[in-house]
Amino acid sequence: MTSNVGARELSAPSLGFDPEPPKGVDQRAFERMFTPEFRNRLDARVSFGPLSPKTMERIVDKLIAELQVQLDEKKVTLRLTPAARSLLAKRGHDPAFGARPLARVIDEAVKRPLTDELLFGALAQGGKATVGVAAGEVELRYDVA
Repeated sequence: MTSNVGARELSAPSLGFDPEPPKGVDQRAFERMFTPEFRNRLDARVSFGPLSPKTMERIVDKLIAELQVQLDEKKVTLRLTPAARSLLAKRGHDPAFGARPLARVIDEAVKRPLTDELLFGALAQGGKATVGVAAGEVELRYDVA
């Protein structure tokens, strides 16, 4: 089970000169959210810190690799430019929710446009798709097989 319980408390600005949130703030949120009976059934609890931009880019690569496996059946190769990787990672990151929004960003910016091209357009017979950035937006370019 994963949960973002305590994420809001951890991301809230702290009082005073210490930039770190007070110790135990996530534990208190956890105790408020779940009953003692439920907490007793858990074997362990692992707290995670915010994801770095580099980690987000690695998650982008993982999601794109999973998409490539699906595209292999259609004889389509997907390439991601470094600028596109960085932009997708930035848009898909939410300090409170981690990488969860990233899948939605990739769905909207990459998968949906690819689907149209796979079914009715340039990639219907296979080819190469390059995910890049133009004018600050994700752009897909296609090379027909």
